[in-house]
Amino acid sequence: MFGGINAYIGLVETQGRGGLHLHMLLWLHGAPGPERLQELFRCTEFRERVANFIRTNFSASLTGVRSRSDLDHIPADSAIAYNRPPNPSSNLFEEQLLEIEQNVAQTKQIHTCTSATCLRLDHSGRLACKRRAPWPLSEEVIVNEDGTWLIQWEYAYANGWVRCIT
Repeated sequence: MFGGINAYIGLVETQGRGGLHLHMLLWLHGAPGPERLQELFRCTEFRERVANFIRTNFSASLTGVRSRSDLDHIPADSAIAYNRPPNPSSNLFEEQLLEIEQNVAQTKQIHTCTSATCLRLDHSGRLACKRRAPWPLSEEVIVNEDGTWLIQWEYAYANGWVRCIT
């Protein structure tokens, strides 16, 4: 997905409930250094290439979901993450894959702020989400000249996901 990798480091952690998850840092073969990246991000063509990469590989958009009430009409399937992927030889492969991705995301990628999970007192003494939800909404992928970016995000409590993993 990323190309050749020169080096990596990964750490496996457990969440409060014991679920394992991975944090990883990759050094890509042939990747430009920081000074060259600053120069490249000033170029519209490069930013569009980065935006296309983000659109292809990352998502935070659920079809038809822009509010919590939109989720009420979608049945939750707690076993969806254990389904097999569709047959790649099928003429309907792309459609079936997108349907499974959306079902997994609708069931597993919705963030709910609670005091047991993420709500903490901020520096002002107010309860705030330590995950920074709700996340900023965007109708499209945005890549700025300083290298910061924003994924297409239509529901502020949908966790983003990597499409090929989901």
